[in-house]
Amino acid sequence: MSTTFCRIVVLLCSVSLAACTSLRVVADRTSGEDTNRPTLDRLVQAKDTVEITLVDGQRSTLALTAVTADAIEGVANGSTQVVRIQAAQIARIERRESDNAKTATLAAVIVVGLLVSLVAAIKAVGPGFPGPP
Repeated sequence: MSTTFCRIVVLLCSVSLAACTSLRVVADRTSGEDTNRPTLDRLVQAKDTVEITLVDGQRSTLALTAVTADAIEGVANGSTQVVRIQAAQIARIERRESDNAKTATLAAVIVVGLLVSLVAAIKAVGPGFPGPP
């Protein structure tokens, strides 16, 4: 088997094992609906990865380390410093979630692609393919 083909198979298998993720809005004060809003600790939890939009429009991605009813703490991408953000400063929260449907679809497409490639390779070899002696 060629080295290039092996590398392609390894790459495709690696991609198929990576979970597809989506951002899901869990809080949005920008729509003007601010009544009876759940507290932060009911929306997100420590170890979640979230995209935060502040009321001033500034955005950041945080890996949450702690969540209380009125504030969140987390580490921004590429940083080791913990940031604390009060609920009153937050306009929107989007939580990164694994999307099982996307992951399963990607895995199915890769498997079908590999099978089609295998069949094409066998047909290309033709009847001269070594059989039993």
